Amino acid sequence: MKTPTRFSVTGTLLTAVLASFGASAQPDVREDAADVRADARADAYIEEIVVTAQHRDRSEREVNISMAVFTRETISELAIASGVDVARQTPGFTLTDSGGLSVPVYTLRGVGFDDHQPNSSSTVGVYVDEVAQPYPVMTAGLRHDLERIELLKGPQGDLYGRNTTGGALRYVANRPTDGFDAGMSVGAGNYETLEVRGFLNGPLSERVSGRIAAAGVSRNQGWQENEITGSDAGAYDEFSVRAMVDIAATDDLDIQLTVRTERFDGEPQTPQSTVVLPSSNATAAFLNGIGLYPLPGLDPLMVADQSDAAAARWDLSPRHEREQTGFSGVVDWRIGSLTLTSVTGYEVFERTIALDWDGTPARLLGVNADTEIESFTQEFRLASADDAKLTWLVGAYFSSDTVEDVSHYDDSESPTVGFTFGSDSRQETDSAALFGHGSWSVNEHFRFNLGGRYTSETRSMENCTVDTGDGSAVTALLTFQALGMLTLTNPEALTPGGCVHLEGVGTSTSPPAPDVRIPGVHKDEIETDQATGRVGIDWLPNDDWLVFGHVSTGFKSGGYNMFSALVVDQFAPYDEEQLTAFEVGFKGKTLTDRLMLTGSLFQYDYEDKQVSTFIPDQLGIFPGLVGIQNVPDSRIRGIELGADWLVTGGLSLTANVSFLDTEIRDYEGAFDVFNQQIFDASGQPLPNAPEVAYQLMGAYERVLMGSMLVRMSLAYSWQDESYSQISAIDAFQVDAFGVLDGRITAGPENGRWNVSFWGRNLADESYGYSNALAQDNVVRYTGMPRTYGLAFNYNLD
Repeated sequence: MKTPTRFSVTGTLLTAVLASFGASAQPDVREDAADVRADARADAYIEEIVVTAQHRDRSEREVNISMAVFTRETISELAIASGVDVARQTPGFTLTDSGGLSVPVYTLRGVGFDDHQPNSSSTVGVYVDEVAQPYPVMTAGLRHDLERIELLKGPQGDLYGRNTTGGALRYVANRPTDGFDAGMSVGAGNYETLEVRGFLNGPLSERVSGRIAAAGVSRNQGWQENEITGSDAGAYDEFSVRAMVDIAATDDLDIQLTVRTERFDGEPQTPQSTVVLPSSNATAAFLNGIGLYPLPGLDPLMVADQSDAAAARWDLSPRHEREQTGFSGVVDWRIGSLTLTSVTGYEVFERTIALDWDGTPARLLGVNADTEIESFTQEFRLASADDAKLTWLVGAYFSSDTVEDVSHYDDSESPTVGFTFGSDSRQETDSAALFGHGSWSVNEHFRFNLGGRYTSETRSMENCTVDTGDGSAVTALLTFQALGMLTLTNPEALTPGGCVHLEGVGTSTSPPAPDVRIPGVHKDEIETDQATGRVGIDWLPNDDWLVFGHVSTGFKSGGYNMFSALVVDQFAPYDEEQLTAFEVGFKGKTLTDRLMLTGSLFQYDYEDKQVSTFIPDQLGIFPGLVGIQNVPDSRIRGIELGADWLVTGGLSLTANVSFLDTEIRDYEGAFDVFNQQIFDASGQPLPNAPEVAYQLMGAYERVLMGSMLVRMSLAYSWQDESYSQISAIDAFQVDAFGVLDGRITAGPENGRWNVSFWGRNLADESYGYSNALAQDNVVRYTGMPRTYGLAFNYNLD
């Protein structure tokens, strides 16, 4: 009997506890029967996991890519419903929302882009229903009814339509089958949480099958509490439904159609204010000198109980509404020994968000934003037969997308600003690429691999920092002119509701011009043409082991700042980044297929890494101006190790660990917003890259009372301290933290139904996972306190 497993353990103590659980049961006839079943599991082994990472059905152990895979069983065991859950169980992979605008920041092996703007592209590509999601803001939806999740590590360009430097995260949904089946899950938890999931699957005709799956979560009580008003925040309603039809049009032609829609209506997290910025710019210094900084009557601005992850302060009620609809069509046409595949995707995304970005009771930085994204992608692939000595795949990819964003910023109570302003931006991107991958089996022990890609992309942007219509931004600039802080050559261009950004002020890289002007709507366009490749070799000493090595290159195209800017220099495009990756790794099984081992050793040479940062404000109005720059040279080294051990038929253990050593080798132009000076950041680590991270998990199952299967599992994930941003001081340091989750499930052996009691963050660890600069202060985003609940699951089949 085979037992599908990818479960893990918290260590020797957990093993003893779980083992003693089985030994403590009172013996009777039914217990003897359970022992017989346990003996029957003595020859169980870890089942091979079939993945499609290379667009072919292959065992994970045979794929020469470092990857983390979550099967249907482990997705259920770990209650994975989002990328946050995947990152939590994958050492070396972090997912944060450091800007608070519900824009996930994916960082894999230290390769990430810590930018919270809706037009920012990720270093980790995310695929839903085989369609690439071009922007991280589109990837925060509820994931459900999944067959598998695959996380591929390292540059991915020779196999996938969308190029990425860090890796690819693939959500693989359960497809329709020709047999009737249905299932549902109902659960309840603390914070007045109710969750319902279900699916219906079956044949629609002899050659057509359909599947519909839906999931909804409602949390009626917020988990954050306002220290001043006592109100709570964090409640939400989220719903997702997906309808799929698979058509076997002919014996050689298959068509898969998918339509899905996702909706979210709730309250985003408010950060904790932890540091009041001791600005030394002219405005703050003046206000401080007359005793008006920090603001009187609001001392302290910081959250009072920084040891409480749920404590917060806000004056702007948080609100987030999001809706996304996607369509995908996948056509597979077998032409002799070849397969031609077409993947078509269309996505429409809309959101409205209101957030107290500064996390204080003062209106230092309140944000309201409306975003719309429309994306079309088309991919063609032609692949050889799977069993050929030379296997190959060639493809072409095209995408076109538009991002529109209108944001308003309320700094009316900020001592360093004191007015409202906004941004009105539009970005259009067209991308086309040719890619290919080949693998030649020299003999049964050696395989050579070669891949390449050529990408051509055009990206255009229109930006305007606007007066929100109340005239406060216009009044502020005219006041700054009256104070002699600037000289406007065309003050008549200042109108309520019009553009208010400046040209000629100068920055750290451009000296001030004699005069300053209002240039109006800023327009720009960049073109990128880039070739990347991969070369590698595989050694298969026997049927159980694979040793692989490769050198690959990847790039991430340049882009633009979409948010408001004081000066046009902030609208200047940032350059593309390039990554050269060297990696050797192994995968294999031993102990009669009861132990699976994986490992990799890698080094990345990073050129022009893109980072979200700040640049000096020559006028002295703001502590720093938002900007995106390129770090000329940095380096990443790392080791990853993993083990899955099926100790007995009922006890399984896994351990995964990541060691990272990141270093900025050349970055002399970093700006210290606290001390208002340029500094050399060379020698610092990269953001969101903890040196050590590990995940341990264990599961024990036993049949009791004749046919009742009881399963217990615990999972513990821990990560070392890290930094959210490049800085001259420790204000952006994220302390080390660990989180313990657990689950107990009971139900009949046939799996028809079960009841689960689950808990997350069982130790109620209070921790922060990211820090960011607001306007006049540093804020921290914290993890949720302990959550727990009960779920009932039923499957018809």
